[in-house]
Amino acid sequence: MGERGPKGQFSDVSCVNPKCRYFGVAGGDNIVGNGTYEACGQISQRYYCKECGHYFNSRSETAYDGLRSHSDKFDRAIRCMNEGMGIRATARTVGCSISTVQRWRARASAQADAVSSSFEKGLEPRCVQFDEMSGTLKKN
Repeated sequence: MGERGPKGQFSDVSCVNPKCRYFGVAGGDNIVGNGTYEACGQISQRYYCKECGHYFNSRSETAYDGLRSHSDKFDRAIRCMNEGMGIRATARTVGCSISTVQRWRARASAQADAVSSSFEKGLEPRCVQFDEMSGTLKKN
């Protein structure tokens, strides 16, 4: 049985609702835990935002959001493709269908694009190096 006392604060969790005032702001008092549940053999924490009333879980806004397979299988497939294996070989290695591997590749690619664009927001290039400019020069 668990110990009684004050629950741990979720200082590293932020609301995933874009309409919320605390969207993307971690460390506020607006996030509280709302239990746990098991999905694909893994325990996921549920959260509740007191500001906007939105429920979400620890897999929200990740590549694992809505994944119906075990995350280790997904990770293994993505690792195989990153090492240069083809889609058919990856499907045979992981033990799933080719269409599943294609969906997982699209899911991982979309998540990588989202993470990359979030890092690039607000950045203005101060200078352009010559090797980057050489691709745009024409030979006369």
